[in-house]
Amino acid sequence: MNEVILNNFINTDPTARNVLLIFTSGRLDNLGAVMTEVEAITRDTGVYVFAIGAGYDSNIDGLQAIAQKPSNVFMMSEDNLETLDVIQSQLSYITCS
Repeated sequence: MNEVILNNFINTDPTARNVLLIFTSGRLDNLGAVMTEVEAITRDTGVYVFAIGAGYDSNIDGLQAIAQKPSNVFMMSEDNLETLDVIQSQLSYITCS
């Protein structure tokens, strides 16, 4: 992630809700580094973080740590692309309510 780029968009519109989507294979080989970056970017910004893991071997505990909220964690697989509809619905609810 590039903190400089993200920080240019965070809170530019006080009425907007900021969302960070993290797509990963779900294996999270370096969870500590990911957590450090996410925390640096989202600290005191009100950014909603969603973690999306692809594959059956996704590290659910790691994804929950990244998203900071279990309902913001999604798992996808080739035979379960309906998850995209659920993600879209949840994002619409958060950004439009």
